[in-house]
Amino acid sequence: MLGAVLLEGRTALARVVQVLEAADFYPEAHRLIYAAMLALEAEHRPVDLITLHEELRRRAHPALGAGPSALARRAEDAASAAHRESYVTSARDMADRRHLIQASTWAIGEAFA
Repeated sequence: MLGAVLLEGRTALARVVQVLEAADFYPEAHRLIYAAMLALEAEHRPVDLITLHEELRRRAHPALGAGPSALARRAEDAASAAHRESYVTSARDMADRRHLIQASTWAIGEAFA
């Protein structure tokens, strides 16, 4: 999904923001990348490989992508921005499941306490 946003830019990000927040991503790297995308958008800066790489570097997360080429590979891995909606739906479903598992685990712990 992050790669699809890189392929489409602001238009895709505007749609994704309606459904996902940074905390919805499981891998920390994905959360940090998405948060950087949101920051770029909030500052009305382009959400592209170069500005995203610079934003990650500014936030002291250079190891996340090791450069624009690594971010470009994420975009290539997306295969097609046409599948963005499917990626977003899948990410939302997985985030909902993680939240449910966390709540259930907490409730079980409380029941035993």
